[in-house]
Amino acid sequence: MKKIMLNQTNAHTLTLTIDEAFDRFEKYNKSRNLAEDTINTYYRNYGYFREFIQYHYEQTRILITKCSQITEDVMIDYIAFMKDKKTIKDVTINTRITHIKAFFMYCFERSYMNYFKIQKMRIQKTLKELYTDKEMDAVLIKPDTTTCCFEDLRNWVMANFLYATSIRLGSIVEIRIKDIMFQTMKIFIGHLKNKKTAFLPLGEEMANILKEYLIHRKRTARRLFVLQS
Repeated sequence: MKKIMLNQTNAHTLTLTIDEAFDRFEKYNKSRNLAEDTINTYYRNYGYFREFIQYHYEQTRILITKCSQITEDVMIDYIAFMKDKKTIKDVTINTRITHIKAFFMYCFERSYMNYFKIQKMRIQKTLKELYTDKEMDAVLIKPDTTTCCFEDLRNWVMANFLYATSIRLGSIVEIRIKDIMFQTMKIFIGHLKNKKTAFLPLGEEMANILKEYLIHRKRTARRLFVLQS
C-alpha cells in the first residue's frame, strides 16, 4: 500500500497550478510507458474536471486554479455537477471519478494538495444485455464473397475472430499477417491492454476462415485486418 503524506505543504506546492501539476502527471505517465489510450483517457477526464471548474466559477465567482484549492468539498461539488447532468449515467460518473482520482493520488503523494478520501457513488449493478443465440447466428452468417464488398467480408471475419478469442478490438487490429502461424495453429497477440503478449490457439474453423480471407485482403497491407479499403 502506498504511503500518502498528509497535509505536507510548502511555498512551492501552495502556488502550483492544477495545469502545471497535470503536465507533470502526463510526463510521469509517459515515463512509465503507459499505453497511449490510457494517457489520452486521463487527459480527456481532466478536461471534464476543467469544465466543472469553469462552471464552479460561473456559479460562485471563486476561481480554482491551484492544487491547494482542491478539497473534499470541491470533489463533492464535482460529483454533484455530473449528477445534475441527466445525460451522464452513474456508471460513467464513477468512471470519471476513477480517472481523476489517479491524478489526485499523484498530487497527494507529492504534497501538491492535502489528502482527502475520494469515494465513488453507490450504484445498482445491472447485467449487460447479451446477444441471444439467434442474434449471434445472424451476426456470424457468412456473406456471399462473389457479390459482397471487402468491408462486409472483413467485418464478418473480425466478428468470428472476436467470438472465437474474446480479445479486445484494440488488440485485434494490431495483428500482422506474420503473427499467424498456420503450421502450429497459433496466433501471436502482441498488443494486449496490460502490455503483455500471448500466443492463442487457432482452431481449425477459424484457420480456414482466415485462409480464405487472406485471398481477398489487400496484399500491400502488413496487418491482418485492413481498416481502410
